[in-house]
Amino acid sequence: MQSNRKYEFNWGLLGNIQEGRPILGQFTRLEVYRLMQFTFRDVMENRFGIKVADEEFCDAGYMAGKAFFEYFIGKIPDFSEFNHKLQMSLLDMGIGILRVEKQVWKVT
Repeated sequence: MQSNRKYEFNWGLLGNIQEGRPILGQFTRLEVYRLMQFTFRDVMENRFGIKVADEEFCDAGYMAGKAFFEYFIGKIPDFSEFNHKLQMSLLDMGIGILRVEKQVWKVT
């Protein structure tokens, strides 16, 4: 089934970072990311209201998390291995430091 959307998400949209930024590399300052995030949010709140903007950002976060998991983590049957791979991925990419302080569900 073909989509008539211009920018339906796929990893190819990100392009080849090494090719596209041979001198500057893969990193940029956090302020630039936050500038984009909060200006998008401001436009959405002004056009559609706070409730819709909140819902859209929540949906986008879910989509990003799912895509990140599928692309960088993959299926791992063991929770400890999953947790370690997720921690290392987030750390290596400079996203953050994940620490699980308490497991509140039983993994089967």
